[in-house]
Amino acid sequence: MTTSLLPTQADTSAPAGAAALARRYELDWLRAFVVLGLIPIHAAVFFSSAADLFIKNSDTNEIMALLGVFAGSWGMPLLFLVAGASAYFALSHRTPRHYLGERSKRLLIPFAFATLTIIPLQVYAIVAGAPGIISNFHLPIHDPNFTSSYLAFYVEYLRGYLYFLGHFSTTLAIIFWGHLWFIPRLFAYALCALPLCFFLRSPRGIRLLAALDRLVRYPGGIFVFVVPLAITEMFLRAVRINDLTSHWPLNDDWVQFTFFLLFFVYGYLIFASSTMQAAIIRHGWIALALGIAGFGLALTQSDTLATNALNYSLGYAIGVPIRSLVSWFWVVAILSFAMRRLAFTNGLLSFLNEAAFPVYVLHMPIVTIVGRYVVQLDMPWLLKFLVIIAVALALTLIVFQLIVRRFKVTRFLLGLKPRLQQPPATATAHAHTIITLT
Repeated sequence: MTTSLLPTQADTSAPAGAAALARRYELDWLRAFVVLGLIPIHAAVFFSSAADLFIKNSDTNEIMALLGVFAGSWGMPLLFLVAGASAYFALSHRTPRHYLGERSKRLLIPFAFATLTIIPLQVYAIVAGAPGIISNFHLPIHDPNFTSSYLAFYVEYLRGYLYFLGHFSTTLAIIFWGHLWFIPRLFAYALCALPLCFFLRSPRGIRLLAALDRLVRYPGGIFVFVVPLAITEMFLRAVRINDLTSHWPLNDDWVQFTFFLLFFVYGYLIFASSTMQAAIIRHGWIALALGIAGFGLALTQSDTLATNALNYSLGYAIGVPIRSLVSWFWVVAILSFAMRRLAFTNGLLSFLNEAAFPVYVLHMPIVTIVGRYVVQLDMPWLLKFLVIIAVALALTLIVFQLIVRRFKVTRFLLGLKPRLQQPPATATAHAHTIITLT
């Protein structure tokens, strides 16, 4: 099987034009499942004995901690891989200028809007119940009574946001960006994809893809991709890259940044090569077995699946590669299943595909506000957990359906394309292009 720069659904001999227009529905399903799965995962944090959260249920347990660790090992890596695949399709029929313009409009505008209007609701829900929490972040407070009303809080929030922009830190980003850290990260990865796209279209890039094709034809060859993940993470931790760059005006968790960037690049590469896709399909069950075994082994090592601080113990030396292995095995297993079973569409997928990005933006403040009140109720923790999921999911979808989806301005502010006015059926069938989470 030869390398194809234009992946197809099934027929690798399809014409290039048809391949460019073929929509990969499995990517839409995966994106929707991961985004919707964030609601129970973030609801579980209220009951986790391990996670740090300012609002907690009175009783916590290891089950919820285990759920968070398991989902965290593959959830975000899979989401970035899907985004990388989507970037491949977007760049296959857009100029760099068009691509960056679209990314700016569909990422940066919703990000700015949400951090000024939606994230404040989440922060207020937290600090209104525990005003002293804000002192942990060493922000200058102008009004000591800022929790007396939402208006007073919002004025203080805007002042704090301006301070944060001038004194950027990942700690303050927890307040003013919250779960939306994903959006500027994804925009940065979109920029990184541009030189990769041009390189892979060059003679040297085509030769590189051909070499990767030869590699993944061997049994187990697809698992070699875990090596850069493990080596890069271990090296960046060994040189203490985050400490070295802590004084930079713009900094990040560079270990995590690079780890997810590799998954983004892998998504791009996989869908640039039909051979890699075939290898993933072949190794799905093996990856699942290895993922289960790896996760079980990881649980025997203290903090293996967490981004623990650098140390030189045997457990740490073993733990970092295991963490990378678990992430890659589960991503390969899930992607293999999706390629085999989810290459179809229906009305539900059409709805979820449009809802994915707005739901991602909206869900966390809603989960936080709902959780704040539910954890105070006198009922078993499991029932509380289910109530938070049900209520938060319902409210998130209602807000999307009644407010975001129906109006031009809210569609624009939440990153949706304008609604088409009764497109012809024939045109609709051929107008599909990959829509990223963005």
